[in-house]
Amino acid sequence: GNRITPSYVGFCKDGTRVIGDAAKNQSAQNPAGTVFDVKRLIGRKFDDMTVQKDKSLFPYIIARGPKGNKPVIKIEDFGGKEGESKTFSPEEIS
Repeated sequence: GNRITPSYVGFCKDGTRVIGDAAKNQSAQNPAGTVFDVKRLIGRKFDDMTVQKDKSLFPYIIARGPKGNKPVIKIEDFGGKEGESKTFSPEEIS
């Protein structure tokens, strides 16, 4: 088996969440719903140049959080509900 588990979390359209290898494997079919490298955002401000650069490289949405200048991850169409989104802090996902 694998010695390490990749730090991936997948949010499926039906509301289920998959983690690790399963999330990494489904990332090609669901790029906007697969979150990875989120640990890079912990402890950083939304306006940080690193966060702004990463924001343009990741397929998922990084937005300014409701509590000041903290980045959050926004998942669109969460739980199979068209137009419904949910936000998570980087700490919640990692």
